[in-house]
Amino acid sequence: DMSSTGRAERLGAEAEQWNAARDLIKRLLVKDPRRRLGSARGAADIKKHPFFKNINWALIRSVPPPGVQQKLRRTKSSPADHCKIQKSARAAEAQPPDFDYY
Repeated sequence: DMSSTGRAERLGAEAEQWNAARDLIKRLLVKDPRRRLGSARGAADIKKHPFFKNINWALIRSVPPPGVQQKLRRTKSSPADHCKIQKSARAAEAQPPDFDYY
């Protein structure tokens, strides 16, 4: 049956992704900085980890980051130290593009 074969392949791929994610986290959290992932060649080591195998790093560099600036303004109506967060118009309009990174 084609659907059960496809399902098995999908589950196998998901298990592979989970294993890669666990391995990445485990290697990033090594206490000894000399043995930690990325300590030898920096980000290049991390980018080569199997978790990121389908990432096109050059393509990601071409996408502008989303706006994250937010201005804090104290309101006069609040006696406590509450802050009202107002997003700048530019940050509110800057939405990440619908982009397939694979």
